[in-house]
Amino acid sequence: MKRLITGIIFLFIGNSILIAESKTLDSDSIRVKYELARVVITANRYEKNVFETHVPVNVISEQRIWQKNSSSYGELVDQIAGVTHSNAGPWSQKVSVRGLVGPHVLTLIDGMRVNSLRSYGNHAHLIDVSQIEKVEIIRGPASILYGSEAVAGVVNYITRKPVFKSDGFHLQGNVGFQYSTVNQQQSEQLHLSGGIGAWSFLFGLSNRQAGNIDTPQGKLQNTGFNGYSVETKL
Repeated sequence: MKRLITGIIFLFIGNSILIAESKTLDSDSIRVKYELARVVITANRYEKNVFETHVPVNVISEQRIWQKNSSSYGELVDQIAGVTHSNAGPWSQKVSVRGLVGPHVLTLIDGMRVNSLRSYGNHAHLIDVSQIEKVEIIRGPASILYGSEAVAGVVNYITRKPVFKSDGFHLQGNVGFQYSTVNQQQSEQLHLSGGIGAWSFLFGLSNRQAGNIDTPQGKLQNTGFNGYSVETKL
């Protein structure tokens, strides 16, 4: 009888150890997945984990940019809480953060300020949406780092970078096309990247053209445009 009880106790202990080991493995798997999914924020002027920032931060990934299929850089931020954009023409769009717009929202491209002659803020119209790899948005005051232009927040557009590979010569590329019926706008994009050894390059070419916007009262005159954009990195 004692041997039977002892055997049952060891059986329970063995099962407990197996369960504990299983739970440990599960938690390790979750931890590894979390580490792989971390996003580094550079809009704070230094690399920082997105979960460690002291202000609300949103990151729009490259995959999300392709899924959204936006025709302008302002449309990229529309689905972020507290962030909207307004059009002042095809080449002038203003991003609003928490109700503040213009000179209170700082616009960056790869961490560099985008200057504009207009008094109501900076604009990122110098780049095409297809050249953007990621967007980082700080929704809150960042004046300590950037001055009075960042009272409402910071929008940092990060462009594509060349890909480095050590296994000889490599070349990759993609082609895109967009069309809009409201003004017969169409755009074509071509991107190539490659390299060999310690050298790598990136080349991007885009074309956008549109006619006058259609309205219930007829076409809105002088709203058509043509635009070209070229990007090279080495």
